[in-house]
Amino acid sequence: MLKRKWESLYRFPSNLKLFVIALLASNLAVSNFHCNENHPEPVCPVEYKIEKDQQYTLTGKWKFVGFESLETRSMEYPPCGDNETFIIFSDSMPAREGAAFRYPYLFQGRTLINSFVGTYVADSSNTIKLSETIKSRVNGTEPIERFQQKFHRALESTERYYITDNLLQLVYDKGSRNLLFVAQNDTILF
Repeated sequence: MLKRKWESLYRFPSNLKLFVIALLASNLAVSNFHCNENHPEPVCPVEYKIEKDQQYTLTGKWKFVGFESLETRSMEYPPCGDNETFIIFSDSMPAREGAAFRYPYLFQGRTLINSFVGTYVADSSNTIKLSETIKSRVNGTEPIERFQQKFHRALESTERYYITDNLLQLVYDKGSRNLLFVAQNDTILF
């Protein structure tokens, strides 16, 4: 009798079983990042290849690689689980007004748990200004929260940009650091 109650307690409809299997599979895929577990807060380097002789413009989707010191060339990677940070620069014009929409072109993107949108202006001498970002407010772990704050502060203080091969550098902190991105071919505007 006890066995029968136990079985009925853990009986799931087949569609729920399929959902649980998909959830487990996605968690396994997410946790398959190459994390540096010896770091005080594990970080996950982003794997990418440099594509020589490719011509890229600022408009398009760029996946975040990390924060780079221009002096030492050292890289600070995103926290584990946040390897999906990206930004999309478009040549669309915003239909709204306000501090986040003061420049003529839209950018949008996301970190692991939040989306963001803003506007920018760039010129042929590689000067760029990004507005403050409007972002969703989903709370995450402390390392991811610190990462997101640093990422948005860096975006909002970006001064210049450079594109070399398939890499985008957004220079901030008075020219001493940059946000390094790699071009992505799967641009989907949201």
